[in-house]
Amino acid sequence: MPACRASAGVLAAVAVTILPAMTEATAVAADASPAPGGPSTFVGTTSQFPCRMDTESTCGVVGIVMSKSMARLNSLTLGFEAKCQAPGQFYGTRYIDLRLSTQRSRGNRTASFTHHQTLDQTLPGDLRATIDVHHSGKVTYGKKGRGRFQVTIAIMDADGQQIDTCGSGPITYGVTAAKRA
Repeated sequence: MPACRASAGVLAAVAVTILPAMTEATAVAADASPAPGGPSTFVGTTSQFPCRMDTESTCGVVGIVMSKSMARLNSLTLGFEAKCQAPGQFYGTRYIDLRLSTQRSRGNRTASFTHHQTLDQTLPGDLRATIDVHHSGKVTYGKKGRGRFQVTIAIMDADGQQIDTCGSGPITYGVTAAKRA
């Protein structure tokens, strides 16, 4: 079931969970950021919601804050889990992306974005993760949006040898504007 069809109660709970995290992440990009909760702020759930392995409150939720002109994605916050090849292991976290330019259309009310990024993260036990992220989306000012997200994580030991691979598989999400235009 597409996440944008979630009930109003679920979206309200998502907004309470994700907006404080988005506000924190967006503080870096505050110069062009509208106040969270306006028609250029979107909240919703992913196709993983509710998550099965990760019990963190942001897993399976997504939040997007656009500039008022829709020319820039100020922040994308997406909670996800990725199953690993090792039995019973998973990688769950909140992905945050800041300051992406968008392609606009329809009188600058609709914005689309796409991004590929590789990140390195230090893990406990002298382990390191190389995270490969692909995401894309499209949102309409004061209305709805949707997108796709996929992450692959290579877990390396202290010697740089890959010991595990974790993957989310394709994740879709649907968002609704926090306030109608």
